[in-house]
Amino acid sequence: MNFNSELQKRPYIGIGCISFIIFTLFLQLTGPYNFCYQEQWKTFIYSYSYINNLLSLPGGSMELAANYLIQFFKYPIVGILITSALLSTIFAFYSSIFRRWTGNYHLLPLTLLPVISLAFLHFNINYLYSGSLSFFLMTIGIALQIRISQPLKRFLYSWLSCIFLFVVAGPISMLYACILFIMECFTSIRKGILYIILPLSIVLLGQGCLWAGWYGNWKHILLADGYFTWRLQAGSAIYLPWGATIITFILGGIYKKFPASKKRAIYSLFIIQSLVIGTFFCMNLPQHINKDNEVFKELNYWARHEHWDQIIERCNQIPMTNLLHQNYLNLAFAEKEILNEKIHNYPNMGIQSLLFTGGRTPYLSAMLSDIYYSMGHIAFSRRYAFEANESAGNYSPKLLKRLVQTSLIYGENKLALKYIGILEKTLFYKKWAKKQRYMLEKGTEDSNLSNKRKCLFPDNRFSGSKGLDKDLEEIIKSNPNHQTTAQYLEAIRLFIGNIIP
Repeated sequence: MNFNSELQKRPYIGIGCISFIIFTLFLQLTGPYNFCYQEQWKTFIYSYSYINNLLSLPGGSMELAANYLIQFFKYPIVGILITSALLSTIFAFYSSIFRRWTGNYHLLPLTLLPVISLAFLHFNINYLYSGSLSFFLMTIGIALQIRISQPLKRFLYSWLSCIFLFVVAGPISMLYACILFIMECFTSIRKGILYIILPLSIVLLGQGCLWAGWYGNWKHILLADGYFTWRLQAGSAIYLPWGATIITFILGGIYKKFPASKKRAIYSLFIIQSLVIGTFFCMNLPQHINKDNEVFKELNYWARHEHWDQIIERCNQIPMTNLLHQNYLNLAFAEKEILNEKIHNYPNMGIQSLLFTGGRTPYLSAMLSDIYYSMGHIAFSRRYAFEANESAGNYSPKLLKRLVQTSLIYGENKLALKYIGILEKTLFYKKWAKKQRYMLEKGTEDSNLSNKRKCLFPDNRFSGSKGLDKDLEEIIKSNPNHQTTAQYLEAIRLFIGNIIP
């Protein structure tokens, strides 16, 4: 096959390739550690019960597919490449749809609007990746529907594909039904009115799911909120791609009725679209991509792999005015046993620079679990790991590892085996889990766990009831050689001498 002639025949192939490069550069430059941070909160479990539980719910197929892809995000570049391929393919499909619908590529810049909106959502850790996969599936459905010329066959396909999309992808079926309704109304008002049956069918299916108890409210079964962490309020940001898609198709329908024919008008239209897209991008970029958040994700990545020098090096490159960044920097100093030497050389805002207790989101709880583990305060480390893992849906590989470690430290072997059993059913953590099982069966353990076990202090009082500094004093009595405990205790005394978490 002649690739150049194929590009001339099907320009959207070239459009997809070029946009893939652009999206890859954009994601790499703005958030190279964004996707591997997402991998910490969900992974794919190779078990029948896990797969069956997801498949039994509307939209579960896309969530299953999303979790399968997310497991590969363990490596930063993989998440970027997969997401770039997804976004560029959606853009290529949209360009093909509008080319067939309007008869030309005059609205090519406009078709970027939903894709850019979707790209921004990927920087929100509470956004579910299944939302983008569902969006992709919807785009395929539209591309197939527009190729059917016979009205009856097109309607039957539209209705059946709406039901299929509801079962497989969930809420996106409502957006799909609305778009098909809009497209048909611009083609023929009389015939298009019939397509009101599509969103009404989705509403009836949603009501059935509510009666069955599969969902708690309308937003999660019919609207974009279904692709956001249920325990949190999605806000208006989650509707950006949906709104952009509807606006794009409405404008496309208007253009279909009143197409530009003169070259000057076409050039002017292209310039206006480009300016609108550029303005939209520049206005939304700072709202959806926070530099401090991306640095936090990077520091988290290095802490996860215990690359303390990398944390110190990265913090030397940025203004240290963020409390979370200070937490990670001080954690790195403590692990290298130089905290009390370096604490005066960097900005610190009191005790919160050592241990940020200003929020109880799962993301902050996971960081606190790391810090308490470094301190040797195993009780608090396990508590925050458990809370964060439960909030994330119980399948966070990083937190499951921490729960294995803390359970082994406490000698709760049966509980440790429960978490080990989950990790053994993953792709990238089963080797680590099998090693823990093997060592447990042989009655051996690594030196780090042995050292942490010595930090358990015998006092039966509720941990922290007399202040964290008192707990750390008890840990030092139990394990005088645990240097990070002494490092943190001295730093705490330097600031206020006593805190209660």
